[in-house]
Amino acid sequence: MQRFKTAHNGVSIPAQGHLLPLLDLTHQLICLHGDITVSIIVTPKNLPCLSPLLTAHPSAVSAVTFPFPQNPPSVENVKDIGPSGNTLIMASIRQLREPIVSWLSSHLNPPVAIISDFFLGWTNDLGIPRFAFFSSGAFLASILHFFSDKLHLFESTEPVCLSDLPRSPVFKTEHLPSLSQRSPSTQDLECQRDTMMNFSSYGCVFNSCQCLEGEYLDYVKLKTGHNRVFGVGPLSSTDLCYTSASEVKKVLTKDQCDALALALEKSMTRFVWVAKTDPIPDGLEDRVVGRDQFVDARLLVEHKGVAVIVCEGGDTVPDPNQLGRVLAETMGECGRDVRGRAKAMGQVTQAATEAIKKRKEHPPPSPLPIEAIKKRQDRMPKPPEGPKLCINNCSFFGSPATKNTCSKCHKTILFQQELGLKLASAV
Repeated sequence: MQRFKTAHNGVSIPAQGHLLPLLDLTHQLICLHGDITVSIIVTPKNLPCLSPLLTAHPSAVSAVTFPFPQNPPSVENVKDIGPSGNTLIMASIRQLREPIVSWLSSHLNPPVAIISDFFLGWTNDLGIPRFAFFSSGAFLASILHFFSDKLHLFESTEPVCLSDLPRSPVFKTEHLPSLSQRSPSTQDLECQRDTMMNFSSYGCVFNSCQCLEGEYLDYVKLKTGHNRVFGVGPLSSTDLCYTSASEVKKVLTKDQCDALALALEKSMTRFVWVAKTDPIPDGLEDRVVGRDQFVDARLLVEHKGVAVIVCEGGDTVPDPNQLGRVLAETMGECGRDVRGRAKAMGQVTQAATEAIKKRKEHPPPSPLPIEAIKKRQDRMPKPPEGPKLCINNCSFFGSPATKNTCSKCHKTILFQQELGLKLASAV
């Protein structure tokens, strides 16, 4: 048998939002460095996700299959159980530690590095240089790190200031990522420990880029104490096409679907509803089509950027009246500035994607040393005044003219520093 030197192993949480970006990263690494070989650790029911990658790089990629601990039974992917099953899936993956260690110890050509999901902090202990891969951005990673030893802050009814982060953003606790809000259960404490280990890994890789999250990538470098922090995004969604052979289970409950439908109807905004097995309530199409609310679904195919993922965890049923009002405000005049900023961010991201294609011909400059990053942050000016989000429930925007007074409730309150921070906290 011909023996290859395995450059790295890939290990991911079996969830589409985590696994597919890691496979895209693997594809890009092989395209840039054709002399490496990669082993992807996967479970049987997730093996079909690797088919495009195995087809594109048959001599460079191999799949190493481990039986998945059956808890819950017959489930190997978060999408088969819904977002509430994140903790169970992570606990099951943790049970693969001993089989993986045994496989590595018997490997004729042990891997020189491992890239694993940021939920899998325990892979730091495998005795191989580990790069923590974040399928999301550096801002979320910074928040998780900040709260890793400050869970007591969630007991406060007052807005929480993340004083250690760039520009010290302020959030209400319910606006913070649910990943940070752990209960004292054994499984949740293990998840917390895994999260804390990410910044002590050999390196960190983010599905983001310097032009979008430069200050937070620099923050991660300061916290890790080294420059092995890489923004490799946005990872392409078009080079490889993935499909899933697994049965799709419900993500939104019937009550959530009904509330969302009523909110969309009340908002009077045009929309595209993309559903899997979740039923659209009876009569909705008839009522909204007559008002030209229901948009041709082909728009979603032609302009994927307009799609919004409704549920990424949680069982809360939104209030239809409040959600409908927020949708109407966001899609109306109040959201014009936000949409403009989103468009500008898209253009910047597109430019970054084009720049990635030229890296082979024009290598990027060496990263700044840690001391230089500290000096640059000290000189960083305060962010300019702009649209700000009221942290009361009115969800209206302030302006430079109103200073710290909400244009809706007219109360003198705190504002979040940037709307983008709240949007990022919903990840």
